[in-house]
Amino acid sequence: MSDYLAFILLVRANKFSYRRCFKFLKESYRTEGFISWYRGNSANLVRVIPSAAINFTAHEQWKRILGTDRHE
Repeated sequence: MSDYLAFILLVRANKFSYRRCFKFLKESYRTEGFISWYRGNSANLVRVIPSAAINFTAHEQWKRILGTDRHE
């Protein structure tokens, strides 16, 4: 939702206001539904999920190699 909302708010010439932000969320929910807030997010998930998995795995392996995860 944040990417979609940020894009919509950036392309508008008006100054940011929370009132307009919530009005936009309410109106988009009413006209397009909840899923519309996440439109375009799947491409970002395809990028982020493998990276997060690699980082998690590498972190766990380094903890094992360095022996920093031992409970005594």
